[in-house]
Amino acid sequence: MWEINGLVKRSTHNPILMAIKEHWWESKLVYNTAAIKLGDRIYLLYRAMGNDHVSRFGLAMSVNGIDFVRLPYPVFLPSADYETPHPSKFDHDRERGGVEDPRFMVIGDT
Repeated sequence: MWEINGLVKRSTHNPILMAIKEHWWESKLVYNTAAIKLGDRIYLLYRAMGNDHVSRFGLAMSVNGIDFVRLPYPVFLPSADYETPHPSKFDHDRERGGVEDPRFMVIGDT
């Protein structure tokens, strides 16, 4: 990933994040990533799905935009009733609940 006039260009090293089979919470899918550069680091907040078909957010960090270090645990979990699995969703092949579409926002100097 690199930048011209403030625009981020897609890396030719894609995909830069993939599901990690050994992590119960992100073993199936990694998708819908939000990216932000703060100082000399790039952060990716991403949506991940495990074998339970519930999505959670993970966090990855990089100094070069290609090689990312990921936390081995989710940073945001579903907690509201409408986010948690419900028997009516169990016949879905894909998603049964969870959190959706991460975003980053910088407000002032924080």
